[in-house]
Amino acid sequence: ADLIAQIQPAAEQFVLFKTRNSLRSVTDAFDPSFVAITACGAQALVAARVSGVGIDYLGIERNQPDHATHRTLLG
Repeated sequence: ADLIAQIQPAAEQFVLFKTRNSLRSVTDAFDPSFVAITACGAQALVAARVSGVGIDYLGIERNQPDHATHRTLLG
């Protein structure tokens, strides 16, 4: 939430998240507890009018059967 508060609403703004995921090597085993964006975080990014979001791992969400983060960001 603190990070989202720092995002200034602006059209065509992209947010790239560099997290502890970046400390992993490409040869490391898959980490099921990787840093991801929650559905609430996705809602805040949409409210801030960002146009794109990127993260430094294989996926932007984790263990969401309804894929709420993806659906919110792509909606």
